[in-house]
Amino acid sequence: MTDITITLKDFRACGVCTHSKHWFTQHGLDWRAFVSQGLPLSTFRATGDQETLIDRLELAARKRLATPKRQVTGYKHTKESHAKLLKSIRASKGLAD
Repeated sequence: MTDITITLKDFRACGVCTHSKHWFTQHGLDWRAFVSQGLPLSTFRATGDQETLIDRLELAARKRLATPKRQVTGYKHTKESHAKLLKSIRASKGLAD
């Protein structure tokens, strides 16, 4: 079984203050590593602290992992494409260029 990575997105999904650097320092965890790449769930569990919150973080991470990522294909945003879109919107509303 692989360990789930808890990320800053999971903290935000649970409404956890993202200025929790003090808690990380208090438990000997690397705040910068967490912010940049997340930390394994087992690292949080090993603290023995905030079990209810860690359960919520795990649920948020599982939900994040189960949600398919949106894929946008075949479209590259350029100044020209943006101008063309605006022109077509103006034309559909009867506005002058």
